[in-house]
Amino acid sequence: MISYPGRRTEQMTITWRRTAVFVLVAGAVALALVADWIIVTEREKISATIDALRASMSAADAEAVFQHISRDYDGEDLSREALRAIAEAVFDRHGAIDIRTTTSGINRMEDMAAVNLGVLARSERGGLSGYSEWALTLRKEADGSWRVTRLAPVKLGRRYVAGWRDIVTDSGL
Repeated sequence: MISYPGRRTEQMTITWRRTAVFVLVAGAVALALVADWIIVTEREKISATIDALRASMSAADAEAVFQHISRDYDGEDLSREALRAIAEAVFDRHGAIDIRTTTSGINRMEDMAAVNLGVLARSERGGLSGYSEWALTLRKEADGSWRVTRLAPVKLGRRYVAGWRDIVTDSGL
């Protein structure tokens, strides 16, 4: 076979182009994966707050629960202090609670978010089990974290409730 001087240079140029394209594509994919891992969206922060709140409730740790409740909590018919008293009474009575949650949508506008939360709970000491639905309002606070500013019961089991008064009255807390 006769070798032509320009032919080898053409093949090398094609090989280098293919390699360069491969490296660029691989680099772009790697950059996208790293960016996805580093950049946390507000929706992901809200979900993380709800997960941390659930974990604190599962551990029956009132102090940890109230790190996720805003100091400006506005529970309409229930103050932050009364909510804390109820949480402590429930934890004292029932101990650790196995909680599983589902969110049926996070509606966010600027620094506020509304979440519909389904909760399936079962306590270690018994007496507390079943499904409930809750409406949460969260606000992005000055430190950048999301905290609950309103927590309202919507449904306990199959029964709709008008608010905290229904729960407090029915449970004898």
